[in-house]
Amino acid sequence: MKIAMLNCLKANDVCTGAGCLRAMNSRTGHFTPYAAEPLELVAMARCSGCEVGIDEGFREKLDRIVSEGPATWASAPCGKTWAGNVP
Repeated sequence: MKIAMLNCLKANDVCTGAGCLRAMNSRTGHFTPYAAEPLELVAMARCSGCEVGIDEGFREKLDRIVSEGPATWASAPCGKTWAGNVP
């Protein structure tokens, strides 16, 4: 299953992505439902920040991520944590 991760720009100063990758690789946390599935990380991006919101650059990022065909998106715990199916 192809997965895309979206992380919070505000956490950029301290975030290495290691916790998210560890959870994905060990199928813990929000990745528990995928315990029996092979996972492929196809994109890992940061948002444009709360002050900017969804600007043209962020829309371009999202379009590029969608073009990689992720079956699910995961938002890091540094933002509001969620995982859901791509529409």
